[in-house]
Amino acid sequence: MSQRLQPGLAPTPARLAAVPVTLGAQSAYSFGQATALPETLVERAHALGHRALALTDANTLGGVVRAHVAAQRLGLRLLIGAH
Repeated sequence: MSQRLQPGLAPTPARLAAVPVTLGAQSAYSFGQATALPETLVERAHALGHRALALTDANTLGGVVRAHVAAQRLGLRLLIGAH
Protein backbone atom coordinates (compact mmCIF):
# COMPACT_ATOMS: atom_id res chain seq x y z
CA MET A 1 0.00 0.00 0.00
CA SER A 2 1.37 3.40 -0.95
CA GLN A 3 2.21 5.79 1.86
CA ARG A 4 1.42 8.86 -0.24
CA LEU A 5 -1.87 10.57 0.31
CA GLN A 6 -4.35 10.18 -2.48
CA PRO A 7 -5.96 13.34 -3.90
CA GLY A 8 -9.36 14.05 -2.38
CA LEU A 9 -8.78 11.99 0.78
CA ALA A 10 -8.81 13.93 4.03
CA PRO A 11 -5.51 13.80 5.92
CA THR A 12 -5.87 12.32 9.40
CA PRO A 13 -3.14 12.23 12.08
CA ALA A 14 -2.66 8.50 11.49
CA ARG A 15 -2.31 8.98 7.72
CA LEU A 16 0.01 11.97 8.09
CA ALA A 17 2.36 10.04 10.36
CA ALA A 18 3.17 7.72 7.46
CA VAL A 19 3.77 10.45 4.86
CA PRO A 20 7.45 10.98 3.99
CA VAL A 21 9.01 14.45 3.89
CA THR A 22 10.51 15.56 0.61
CA LEU A 23 14.13 16.43 1.26
CA GLY A 24 16.36 18.37 -1.06
CA ALA A 25 13.79 20.24 -3.15
CA GLN A 26 15.37 22.90 -5.35
CA SER A 27 13.62 26.01 -6.61
CA ALA A 28 14.24 28.34 -9.53
CA TYR A 29 16.80 30.08 -7.31
CA SER A 30 19.12 27.14 -8.08
CA PHE A 31 20.04 28.69 -11.41
CA GLY A 32 19.92 26.17 -14.24
CA GLN A 33 18.88 23.27 -11.99
CA ALA A 34 15.15 23.84 -11.38
CA THR A 35 12.29 25.99 -12.64
CA ALA A 36 9.63 25.89 -9.89
CA LEU A 37 9.20 28.96 -7.71
CA PRO A 38 9.68 28.36 -3.95
CA GLU A 39 6.03 29.09 -3.14
CA THR A 40 4.93 26.65 -5.83
CA LEU A 41 7.00 23.88 -4.23
CA VAL A 42 5.46 24.65 -0.82
CA GLU A 43 1.93 24.69 -2.24
CA ARG A 44 2.48 21.39 -4.06
CA ALA A 45 3.94 19.71 -0.97
CA HIS A 46 0.92 20.89 1.03
CA ALA A 47 -1.49 19.66 -1.66
CA LEU A 48 0.18 16.23 -1.53
CA GLY A 49 -0.32 16.08 2.23
CA HIS A 50 3.25 16.67 3.34
CA ARG A 51 3.76 18.23 6.76
CA ALA A 52 7.19 19.64 5.92
CA LEU A 53 9.42 20.51 2.98
CA ALA A 54 13.17 21.04 2.84
CA LEU A 55 14.24 23.75 0.40
CA THR A 56 17.92 23.23 -0.43
CA ASP A 57 18.92 25.46 -3.31
CA ALA A 58 22.39 25.48 -4.82
CA ASN A 59 24.67 28.18 -3.36
CA THR A 60 21.85 30.46 -2.21
CA LEU A 61 19.16 31.06 0.35
CA GLY A 62 17.43 33.53 -1.99
CA GLY A 63 14.13 31.64 -2.18
CA VAL A 64 13.72 31.16 1.56
CA VAL A 65 11.59 34.26 2.20
CA ARG A 66 9.06 33.40 -0.50
CA ALA A 67 8.94 29.78 0.68
CA HIS A 68 8.60 30.84 4.32
CA VAL A 69 5.65 33.13 3.62
CA ALA A 70 3.85 30.35 1.71
CA ALA A 71 4.68 27.75 4.37
CA GLN A 72 3.34 29.95 7.18
CA ARG A 73 0.15 30.62 5.24
CA LEU A 74 -0.43 26.88 4.74
CA GLY A 75 0.85 25.62 8.10
CA LEU A 76 3.69 23.64 6.51
CA ARG A 77 7.02 23.26 8.30
CA LEU A 78 9.90 24.60 6.19
CA LEU A 79 13.43 23.26 6.55
CA ILE A 80 16.04 25.43 4.87
CA GLY A 81 19.52 24.78 3.62
CA ALA A 82 21.89 25.14 0.71
CA HIS A 83 24.43 22.96 -1.00
